[in-house]
Amino acid sequence: LNVFPLHIPALRERTQDIMPLARYLVSRMSVAMGRHGISLSLAAERQLTQYSWPGNIRELENVIQRAIILASGDSIEVEHLYLPRDELRSRQGQQDTASGAPVLAEPLDMKSLERIHIIETLAVVNGSRKLAAERLGMSERTLRYKLQQYREEES
Repeated sequence: LNVFPLHIPALRERTQDIMPLARYLVSRMSVAMGRHGISLSLAAERQLTQYSWPGNIRELENVIQRAIILASGDSIEVEHLYLPRDELRSRQGQQDTASGAPVLAEPLDMKSLERIHIIETLAVVNGSRKLAAERLGMSERTLRYKLQQYREEES
């Protein structure tokens, strides 16, 4: 690869590419997961383009996969994306004036941490509840119950 080096700009430098890539990933991953017809809401699209994407395309893939798992209907909403608030705010230039640090929008309590951990584990195992339950050290029944609770909280 070093014989002919190519410079490909980071995703944060190519904001015009974010939505075509995101739509492609939603289409491809939703079919692979047996969830045909899922699409991004306008608010979710806006949030995707406001994010700075420090993890580049791999992070976009993970965010989309997690959102498909979380979405109970045919639309991926902002609450399904789970983008770090500090990266959103720093991109928009909103910072704490006292410290200059990005402002976190929400405190992380144990319930929120558990939810994030479960969702990230599901994304890592491509949505397999059996594998996720094994990795999390819980029964599949408990995992199903917790996912159902998360869906009801969103409604």
